[in-house]
Amino acid sequence: FTKMWIILEPVIFALIGTEIQMDKIDPTTVGYGILVLVGALLIRMVGTFFAVSCGNLNSKEKVFMAFAWMPKATVQAALGPVFLDNVIKYGKKEWEPMGGEILTLAVL
Repeated sequence: FTKMWIILEPVIFALIGTEIQMDKIDPTTVGYGILVLVGALLIRMVGTFFAVSCGNLNSKEKVFMAFAWMPKATVQAALGPVFLDNVIKYGKKEWEPMGGEILTLAVL
């Protein structure tokens, strides 16, 4: 599986990248998505810092743990196109803009 993943990972992300059309996405929506993402990461980092504060770690090690435990978002990026694919498959034209936004925000 590991060898197969090394080959397929770039292919998956290239295919996801072809679906993203930044010119059709509302900049306000992307701004809100980035704001939510940054806010969630900050809250997670602070929570992680306090979670490891009870141990025998120094401040540098606590900060390292806060950064190390940041999510990688590989699953979100891989599942981002599922909604858009289902919208296209079932012919729900009114949901296509929402599917594009979900795809773009999932890749962020």
